[in-house]
Amino acid sequence: MREFFALAAASLALAACNPIAQLGEADEQIDAFHERYAAGDSAAIYATTAPEFRAATSEAEWQAVMGHVREVLGPVEESSQTSFNIDTSNGVTTTVVVRDTTFANDEGTETFTFFGTGEEMALGSYNVRADALIGTSVPVPGPAADAAPPAGKPEAPTGK
Repeated sequence: MREFFALAAASLALAACNPIAQLGEADEQIDAFHERYAAGDSAAIYATTAPEFRAATSEAEWQAVMGHVREVLGPVEESSQTSFNIDTSNGVTTTVVVRDTTFANDEGTETFTFFGTGEEMALGSYNVRADALIGTSVPVPGPAADAAPPAGKPEAPTGK
């Protein structure tokens, strides 16, 4: 009986480290990302991100960035994997998938980084590079530029 449990534990450990399964899970997440992107549902994408992602990027910032990307690049028409890397260090699995993607208005390279495995896998970072994005700027959410300064704070001098 003891051998059975040892064998079962070893099988589970190997399954958790299976790079083909890990890549398949990442591909499923990317397909869902592209579906939500096409629908303009940045909030649903944000809801699936890792805590590290949400600590670095607010939902309002994420929606501004994705709205800008959608406006400039348009919808995804085709996407194919060019490389991937899976690393497990100190009990944390990181999966990086790079895809060449054809958007309606340009071609680009998307890099998806995921943390975790299985149902615990979450988007840790997303990067898209495309010529059409060069020289453009994302409107950053925040208080209106012409809003009054907070009470009790002097206004900065505007000139001599």
